[in-house]
Amino acid sequence: MGGKPVKSIKTGLNRAVVKAGLGDGVSTYTLRHSRITHLMQQSVPTWEVAGMAGTSEKMIRDHYGHQHPDHMQRGGECEVMG
Repeated sequence: MGGKPVKSIKTGLNRAVVKAGLGDGVSTYTLRHSRITHLMQQSVPTWEVAGMAGTSEKMIRDHYGHQHPDHMQRGGECEVMG
């Protein structure tokens, strides 16, 4: 605030959320989740998303893989058994 460095991301984010009128549901997790989701929806490779997020590619695949446009792409090739 006032041109000074932010000492705490959470404090800085909370002030920004209040100023923007975004409500109580916005947190650092919300921003992280949204960023990863948008990257996956834009077909960014999972290894690249993992690097940006500072986590494993397995975690990205397991938790966000369904967001990628290629997820279940081959599903249309299967016939439904009935």
